[in-house]
Amino acid sequence: MFIKFMFGINKKEITEFRNHGKKILKLAEMKENPAYNWFKYKNWVVQAFNYAVVLFCKALPPLEIKNQLYRIIGVKIGKKVSIANDAILDPIFPELIRIDDNAIIGWGTKLYTHEFTQTTARFGTIHLRKNSMVGEWSVIRPGIVVGENSLIAAMSFVNEDVADNLVEGGVPIHIIKHIAKLKHKGKRNK
Repeated sequence: MFIKFMFGINKKEITEFRNHGKKILKLAEMKENPAYNWFKYKNWVVQAFNYAVVLFCKALPPLEIKNQLYRIIGVKIGKKVSIANDAILDPIFPELIRIDDNAIIGWGTKLYTHEFTQTTARFGTIHLRKNSMVGEWSVIRPGIVVGENSLIAAMSFVNEDVADNLVEGGVPIHIIKHIAKLKHKGKRNK
């Protein structure tokens, strides 16, 4: 693997994350602008290849070949995962993304495993658990877990973990409903 992990993100931590869903969150303070010096965090050839794959996948409809291409650049993707057109999975550290079985990522959604400011580089994992759904045009920050059977409404900013069986949405997200309550909605009492 050509990946050079910075700030203590190593292959063992990636394995721990993939096997146990452990969050990795690294924060590095520095004097120089990390966004300007992005090439110091990932080999530029690897990142260029990852970005080419992400741009190609962005144009594809939800297909298994799209999932296979994302797996090539390190994204851990389960079975029957649907990633819509225009979705962007972080090209700098795609190996920090885990998407479990039957998850759906809506049109134009962005999953970011890194953030840069003028003095800070922040890296974290994203884990979409089984049967979760992220609505179109939502943005997920590094270090987030979306629980099983949870739904994130369209155009949401996901800045904190989402527990299992919830509908959350907004900017920033907040709880809208519990899934158990939704199952009974619309049934007529006889």
